[in-house]
Order: sequence, then structure tokens, then C-alpha cells
Amino acid sequence: MQALRTHWPYLLVAILIGAASRFLGLDLQSLWLDELYSVVASSSASLGEVFERWLFPDTHPPGYQVLLYFWFKLFGDSEVSARSLSAIAGVLAIFAIYRFARPLFGPFVATSAAILTACAYPTLFYAQEARSYSLLFLGATLATLAWLGLICGDGKRNGAYVLYTLCAIFTAYLHYFGFILVLFQILYLFWLVWYRARRGENWGSWWKLGAISLAFAVAYAPWIVAVWLHGGTRAASGLGRIQWVHPPSLLGIFTFLDFLFFKNLFLSALVVVLLVVVPLLVQGSRWSWPERLDTPHLALAALVVGIYLVVFLVSQRVPILIHRNLIVLAPAVYLLVALWLERFHWLKGYRQNALMLGLCVAGFLVMAPGYYRPQKEQWREAVHYAVENTDSRTAVRVLNEPEFFNYYFARFGRLPPQSVQNNIGSLKQLYRQLEAEHGRLLILASAGRELVADGREFLQAHARQRSQKQFIGAVVYEFSFD
Repeated sequence: MQALRTHWPYLLVAILIGAASRFLGLDLQSLWLDELYSVVASSSASLGEVFERWLFPDTHPPGYQVLLYFWFKLFGDSEVSARSLSAIAGVLAIFAIYRFARPLFGPFVATSAAILTACAYPTLFYAQEARSYSLLFLGATLATLAWLGLICGDGKRNGAYVLYTLCAIFTAYLHYFGFILVLFQILYLFWLVWYRARRGENWGSWWKLGAISLAFAVAYAPWIVAVWLHGGTRAASGLGRIQWVHPPSLLGIFTFLDFLFFKNLFLSALVVVLLVVVPLLVQGSRWSWPERLDTPHLALAALVVGIYLVVFLVSQRVPILIHRNLIVLAPAVYLLVALWLERFHWLKGYRQNALMLGLCVAGFLVMAPGYYRPQKEQWREAVHYAVENTDSRTAVRVLNEPEFFNYYFARFGRLPPQSVQNNIGSLKQLYRQLEAEHGRLLILASAGRELVADGREFLQAHARQRSQKQFIGAVVYEFSFD
């Protein structure tokens, strides 16, 4: 029983849950469109091709794709390999938030933050996705804690500035929201030097902050220059054309908090009430506001509120507020929750770890059944269906995104099929080519790119049998002509 009064058993359970859940079922679901983009891009023959063909026309910095390129050179480009890089980053984030928060806030606060990191929805979901967001969360965790290290007293140590600079560069090269996070943190450090100087305190120096700002700018400049020389990116001019991103409403903060916890509005609200509202009501008037404006609690709150507010306002004109982009704020939110609980005497020590673990495990168990049901686009299943239903008299064509479909044709040991243009002229020409040689035609397409109406009607009019096999995010059209 004495062991339960320490943080170790709670931390161990969190690590076990976090590690197991991140590697369980890595290939349970097909890669979806964005993941296929990452995998196909980083499977290029050379690093130069990754940049020229995929990164310069894209909206993201190159960090993740470059790491994934070298990862594939070592471990291949299978689904499990592609997602394993994110899974490893997800496990490392649990260790990182504990390891670097412990010297600043003690083992119990660090353990509570680690428990949230292990069990929350976004850290698990993106740890099983071949995209940059799991590494972005890891980078944001490292950068935020290195930043807090400077705030909490390391402002005079050169090593602390070097550590923060390296973490900042790593995070900014993973995603532009990583860049936004770092920019806000640096601006806050400049304010902190001014604030503490006014109080007569000798903390840090202007020239050191100038040095890390210059180092960060010099390290990031090659990417900005390269993008500029290649004609810019859609990040500068095309965000307004992303039709599915809409300006956020004031209620968006609630869906964002839901995203940060368990992707279940009722459950997430219950957790917030139990972790935030109830402790405040129980403590009552004994709770006091910090006397200083430069505490780590207020720094984290300023980081979350400041970035969210700026992105919210910008998104009214250019919609960029997407929950997954704001995963850079998740480490700060999890630390804030843990620090909040520490303020109440009846939740100090192992009690906050026990409460946090109980709530998070309950939330995880409620979330898990729905999480492991098929929900991603089923490109693999569509290709598998085509392969299983193809014989010597069957022609297979791809309507769009041929390289993404071809990834799975290669996985099933088949040669890539030819593409067909989605217009009546091309479909008529295809029919004339196949009429004498093949009895059946299968056409694969992704969601939103169905056959044009007149082309579909033409093929149906000449087919003896026709059917349509629908998958999540993909469709296979079947026409029999004999």
C-alpha cells in the first residue's frame, strides 16, 4: 500500500497503456489520402525528388517527410513501418513530458501530465497515423518544457538557451504551427526580460534572447528561401481555397477541448468538470491568485489563450484553425491541468495521480471501442476487392490519384493499372479499346471523384451487368460487357 502513495505505479500504468495502445493495430485500417501522400512522397527515389515534386508545392515544412524518407530507407515503406515512426514519437512524448516536467514541478505534476499524454485522444490517434502530428506533439512538448525551464530559473545558463533553440528549430521544421508556437514563446521571453528588469531582477539578457532569435532565423531561412525560389507555396496563397475549412465560431473552443481529451463531448465535459470545476468549488475561498505575472502557470495559460485567439481571429478571413494543427497546444494544456490540481491541498501528491489515472483510464475505455472501428478511407480494401475480382478478361483502370492506388497494388503484388480521364470522350475511347478483348471493366476512384454522369450512363447502357462497390472514401465501379 505504501507504494501507491508514490507516483511510480501510476506512471508505470500510464506508460504501459500508452505504449500498448500506440502499437496495437497499426495496420488495422488502411492509409487514407493524407497518409498516402506522406508515404508515396517519402518513397521517392531520391531526397531531391521528395523536395522538387512533393515538398515545394505543398503547404508544410520538410521536417517530417525528410525523417520519413530516411526511415523508409532503413525499415521499408509498409503500413506498419510508416506508422511506427509516429508511434515511437508518441511513446517518447510520454517519457519527455515526465522527464522534463519533473525538475520543474515535481514528480506528481509530471506524472499527471504523462497520464493525460498517454490516454488522451489526439496523442493516441496521431501516434497511429503516418503524418507529422505525433512528432509535432513531441516537438511541442520538448520546446514548451525547455521554454518553461528558461522561465523557471535557467535564464542565466547558456546550455538552457541552446537546448531551447534546438527544440524550437526541430518543432518549426515539422509544421508551420510549430513555427507559430516558437514565435509566441520567443516573444514571451522578450516580455519576461523586460518585466523582470522592471522588478529589479537580473534574469537572462537581451543579447541572449537576440542570439537564440538569430540562430532560429538563420536555421529556418534556408527553407523559406528555397520555397521562395520555387515560386512559393499554397501556404501563402491557397489556404483560402481549402473548401472544407470554415471560419470558426465561438463554440469552437468547446469542440477543441473535446478534441484534446477523449473526442466525446459528454465525457470530455465530465473530465473537465471533475478536474477543474470541482476542485475549485471544494477549495473555495482558500484559493489565491498568483502574486506575480511571470509564473509558469500564467505563462502556459498565455501560450494557450494567446495562440488560440490569434489563430481564431486570423481564421475569420483565412481559415487555418484546424484542431489537429493546434495539437501544438496540447502539452501546455495537459501541464496546466496537472498544475491546477497541485494547487489544491487535498489533491497534492499521489491523490492527483490516482484521480487523473482513474478518469483517463475510464475515458480511454469508453473511447477505445469506437476508435478501433473502421473510420478511415478504405483505399486498401478497394484495391483488395479489385484484385480478388480480377481475371484474365477483366481490365482495371484508376480514375484519380493513380500513385496512391498503385501503392496498394504493389503491396498485393500486382502491376499498377492504367489511368483513365474522367470525361465522356476518354470513357468512350476506353470502351472501344476493351470491347473486343475484355468482358469486364473495374474502375477505382476515391471519394468525391465519381464517374461523370454522362460517362457512367454510357458505360451502363453498353454493359450487360453493372454494379458499384462502395467503401469508406473509395468506390469500385463494375461493368460486364459479355
